[in-house]
Amino acid sequence: DAASGERLWTFHVVPRPGEFGHETWPQDSEVWRLGGGGVWLVGAVDPDLGMVYFVTGNPVPMYGGEIRGGDNLFTAAVLALDMETGERRWHYQVVRHDIWDADIATPLLLYETEMDGRTRKALAAMRADGHLFQFDRETGEPIVPIEEREVPQDEYLLTAPTQPFPAAESILPDCSFWRDRVPPPFELSCSFYTPPSLERQDIVALGAPIPMVRVTPMSFSPQTGYIYAQGRAHVGRAFRFDDPWISDNRGSGYLRLTLPESAGVLAAVDGRTGEVVWKNEFRGARLATSGPLTTAGGLMFWGAADGQLEAYDAGAGERLWAFQAGPPGVRQRPGPAVSYAVDGEQFVAIAVGGELWAFALDGDVPARPTAEEPLDDLVRWIGPPPRATDVIETATLVENPIAWSVGGRRNAINEFAFNPVRARVTVGTRVRFVNNGEMPHTIAARDGSWTTGTLQPAMSGYVTFDEPGTFLYHTTEHPWAIGEITVEEP
Repeated sequence: DAASGERLWTFHVVPRPGEFGHETWPQDSEVWRLGGGGVWLVGAVDPDLGMVYFVTGNPVPMYGGEIRGGDNLFTAAVLALDMETGERRWHYQVVRHDIWDADIATPLLLYETEMDGRTRKALAAMRADGHLFQFDRETGEPIVPIEEREVPQDEYLLTAPTQPFPAAESILPDCSFWRDRVPPPFELSCSFYTPPSLERQDIVALGAPIPMVRVTPMSFSPQTGYIYAQGRAHVGRAFRFDDPWISDNRGSGYLRLTLPESAGVLAAVDGRTGEVVWKNEFRGARLATSGPLTTAGGLMFWGAADGQLEAYDAGAGERLWAFQAGPPGVRQRPGPAVSYAVDGEQFVAIAVGGELWAFALDGDVPARPTAEEPLDDLVRWIGPPPRATDVIETATLVENPIAWSVGGRRNAINEFAFNPVRARVTVGTRVRFVNNGEMPHTIAARDGSWTTGTLQPAMSGYVTFDEPGTFLYHTTEHPWAIGEITVEEP
């Protein structure tokens, strides 16, 4: 109650015993008590229908599907609740038994559109893989047909046999975009729903380890009837340890040495059919936290990570104008642009870094110079800065920070990750490679110029680096274990 602060109702995203949906969790354990389903985003309200809408997050443990068999309602779902009572009016789960963090992490959108000669009150929710789900927001009936498709299976992880897909395409590029970009020894899987592997570290999948259409708001233009959204396409590895509570995948899944850069997408989707009308693709490094804004003048505004505010033709997708607001060469997290009027004059404003910029048609503040060099790809995470050391180990202790998991701080040995993964030495340094693991490692330069020979557990090998440069190396028995060494002049 806004006046008294009294709590009027509570809805349990993870149903408790006796509540609808509890049967979608294991009945022989209490893992549901730690089941996740965080509500990351504020709800949207339709006061005429008396309904409030939420989207929910992934179940927990995130990669530990083996201990939470079932669909795991109401995680990764759209929820329509009665405003007065909190009772469920309808729901739709967009990912069953989520083990990919492929939930809805983008604010949902309420809009009205003309279909079959009548106005439909609609709701749009963007799944993290770039598929847009569109519903009649009163009944929950899909506006765009949804079909069940088979997805890769993993008996151990208790994967759902199928997942729902709208009939229309994702805003992200499909597998053909990546086929010639993924280098050996990696093997490309064309499904966003490739299970995180306990064994196969050479599998590279779309969106792994976490799909990246998330956080930023969408926009709807009544003039065009289009919904505007942005997203990031990437491929990566979703490797996990035999411990369901180790959810920090950074030591293996996020490491992207030799993998291709991500691609950013800015797209318009028809609010009636779900079809992608136009989309612009660009380097993923430019994608930021802004999200699109549309205006009645037929424009779409969008802020980029390089500090530029851009205006596009909302109907055709052509870029019409750009202004360098942020300092050149500095990665920015611009907020969503807004439009407002003062004394009848329209403005567009956007927060960029610690500054707030407002624009009008007759504005005369000059733009900053643009950067000479493009930003590095934020998703192409290649590890921490190189560490100054002449000793490199073949295995790494991976720690799952307590803040990442209700399982507390946990540890595992990753035999396929060098420690450090990026090292720095001076010319003439004799580097010692130590096998501190439990399996043989033959360490070799990627270009074949040197090798340590096979190192059994507890053995060491030595390589002297006489030339400056940055060099990649790997373990020949499992060549997805990749390291980097930078050799500098003294």
